[in-house]
Amino acid sequence: DSSFYEKYKKTIGIGQVWFLPQEYEEENEQKNLLGSLIVFALTVRDYILQLDYKEDLEDYIDNLKNFWNVSETKLVQFMLENDQNYYAWVPKEASIPNMYEVKIESVDVEEVL
Repeated sequence: DSSFYEKYKKTIGIGQVWFLPQEYEEENEQKNLLGSLIVFALTVRDYILQLDYKEDLEDYIDNLKNFWNVSETKLVQFMLENDQNYYAWVPKEASIPNMYEVKIESVDVEEVL
């Protein structure tokens, strides 16, 4: 666990969530963190938009990249247990309720705008 933490604390940003390797190890013992780590990695690569809980999606939705240009898409939110919000466009036909421990919910774009 500590070698994983050291290797990825900057590249996928886990050092911003767990400031010490011991915090990460304790959290990882209590639950599976793979889904959260995938979200962090995709956020660093700009596949997922990360917003602070105080920020409105409406102000940033135009900056949210759509990598599915040939498909109809829908907006989803990845529900992590922190004070950040994570959004991405996914193919409309995708029906995935969770990614490991991370719940995924559809977002009504009309309500956002």
